[in-house]
Parts: sequence; C-alpha cells; structure tokens
Amino acid sequence: MFEAWLFLLVTLSSLIVALWADPSEGKVLFIFSAPFIFFLGLFPVHFLAGIGAEKGWLTLDSFTLTWRSWFWLTIISLSYSLAFLLTRYIVESRGEIVGRNRLDLSLVNTYSHAKIKLFFYLLSGLAFTAFLLNFNRVGFSVSMMFTAPRKYEVLFGQYWYINYLYFLHVPALIMYALRFYIGNNKFFDHLIAIGLVLISAFHGIKYTVFDALFFPLTFYIALVGFKKIRSLFYFVVFFFLTFFTLFSLFVRGSNSEGLELVLAFLNYLIPNYYNLFYQLESNVFPMTLSTDIFLGYLGSAYAEHRLSMGFILNDKYNMITGAATVLASLSIFGFVIFYTLFNTIYISIRKSSITLLYLKSYILISYLMFFYSYYIGSKYKYIYFFLVFIILDILLRNPSYSYGNEKKDES
Repeated sequence: MFEAWLFLLVTLSSLIVALWADPSEGKVLFIFSAPFIFFLGLFPVHFLAGIGAEKGWLTLDSFTLTWRSWFWLTIISLSYSLAFLLTRYIVESRGEIVGRNRLDLSLVNTYSHAKIKLFFYLLSGLAFTAFLLNFNRVGFSVSMMFTAPRKYEVLFGQYWYINYLYFLHVPALIMYALRFYIGNNKFFDHLIAIGLVLISAFHGIKYTVFDALFFPLTFYIALVGFKKIRSLFYFVVFFFLTFFTLFSLFVRGSNSEGLELVLAFLNYLIPNYYNLFYQLESNVFPMTLSTDIFLGYLGSAYAEHRLSMGFILNDKYNMITGAATVLASLSIFGFVIFYTLFNTIYISIRKSSITLLYLKSYILISYLMFFYSYYIGSKYKYIYFFLVFIILDILLRNPSYSYGNEKKDES
C-alpha cells in the first residue's frame, strides 16, 4: 500500500502544479480536466485495499498492478502537469490575453435577435413534438421507466430520426443561454427552458439529462468566462449528482444504502479505471491511428490494433475512460500532446461565432467526461450538434452587420 499512497501524493502534487500553470480564465481547463486525474490517484489505493473485489468488480477475471500499471500511472500523472506547463509557455510566448471577452459586441450584433428568438421556439417545438411521439410509444407511462427501464428505453428511442429531433432540446437550450446573455428572455422562455430540461429525464438515459444541463452551461462559460458563473456550475454539478443518485436507486435499481448510495457516482466511475489498467497490463504499449484524438469514431474500425473495448473485466461496467484512446493513439506521449493541444485550442478559439463557442463547450464537456469515455469526434450526437450549429450560424446571421464592422468592434 505504500506505493499507492506515494502515487496519490505524486498525483496531488501534479494537480497543484497544473492548477498554478493553467493560464485559462478562471482556471476553467483545470476545473474540467482535474476529476479524471484525481480519481486516477485514488485508483491504486482503492485497488490494493481490495474494495473492488468486495464489490464484485473482478467477476470475470483478476489482475495485479505490476510495473506496467505503475509505469502508466506515473506517465499519465506527470504528463498532466507537464502539459499545463507547456500550455502556459505557449500562451505567454504568443502574448495571448487570456480571459478577454474578445468580440463580445460583435457576437451580439452579428446575429439577428429576432432570428435567435424564432429558432429558440422552433427548436423547442421540434424537441417537444419528438418527445411526445416517443412518450406515446411507452403509453405515456412514467411507471414503466421504474418497473422495466430497459424496455422503456428501447421503446422510447425506437426510431433514431425522431430521437435526433428530440435531441434538439440541447441546441434549443443553448439558444436560450445566448438569449439570456443578450438579455431578452421573457418569463415564458424560462418555462420553456425548464420544460426542455424536464423532458430530457424521460429518455431513461442519465446522460441525456447531463447534456441538457451541461452543454448550455459550458456554452455560457465559454461566452462570459468561468469566474462569473462559478457558483452556478457547482450547483449544477450537485444537482446532477443528486439526480444520478436517485436515478441509480429508483430506475436502475441500485442495492446501495446509506453513504454508499450517496457515493453511487464513485461506484460508477472507479470500475472504468479497473478496466483501463487491466487492459494496460495485457498490452503495455498500445498503438493505433493517431487521428483518433480528432476522429474518435475511427477507432472502432481498427479495434484489433488498440486496447480492446467492451466487457473485459467487469461484466456490469464496460467503460474504460478516455485514456484508452489517447494512449492507443499517441502512446507514451499521449497525455502531454492531448492536453497541450486542446488546452491551446480552447484558449485560442475566438468568441466570434456560436459555432466556435460550441467547440469550446465541446472541449470542456470532453474533459469533464474523460473518466468515462473519449468524447472528441466519437459521439455521433455531438457531431450532429456541431452540424446543427454550422447551419444555425448561417441562418441566424444579421445581413445588415458586415465583416468590416466586426473588425472595427475587435479593435
């Protein structure tokens, strides 16, 4: 156990260095990326204490932490702080002004406020209509979600094309966030936004609620900065974890009780690290296409060349964290390149369009969910959102506002 506690100390030191070095406004890149590294630090303690075996997480096989695991644990932890140090160096060498709300006035004037309002209502209407069509297939029965959740999920989401209209609740909520920033939301608009969040809970999939809450929030963070809504962010995190706990108890039928129920989220994410290091023990130097860090969906076509996916160690927990893609794509240099690259991209992206703001929010979401899976270029729903925002970017433009005016505002 000594080495486990020593590694936890190393990880905490790495987090402190990254926190200091993070040049982003409000340390937002650190806030969203740190959870993965923090739980990585806890994993060896959890494993060597035998807690995973007690919970039945080693039902299909078992493994020990050899030099392979300690090698990768150390590489990942130290690479994280090194990446933030490199990010700080790159930003300072370029003279980047971090946290400046560049082109805020331009962003407001570039788009027609009337069109933003219209598309907020249009996207909301499509989402509500698709929800009613899906809800009709389960007989408008909320009870089925609790008595037969898998059947409910299949029936509710039977038709993908209706689902993708239903998923427009996320772009609609982002339009609401943009209108909130402009300052022309009315009381009725707030009710619509609340309704859009509520219908996301009827999908029977907890991450549909996650998208409804966190995409508008990260979009707003990208727009106004993290400092201004730090408290709201932590409230939303608390709200989602509460929902997650209740969902695990009543919908997915968790057998946890007391404090273990409150910490159900930990029991959901820690097995992902077990799966990751089980596979690293089997394949110490994974390698596949380096393009996976941008186009994660390509990895499934070359699965034999990388860390295998699926039910490997835990029959009930089949996720492997986003680290598998990074390590399989870039091996020993993976984490330095990954965090340095996307940290720099995030800071460099200008706030000049809603499409670019969506990309910034996408990076934050991908960082936050790294303990679960790899999201960059791998989630078709999020690629769909990107295409929706490209179209919205074109349709919402104010024809009376020219590029020359935009440059004038910037200066």
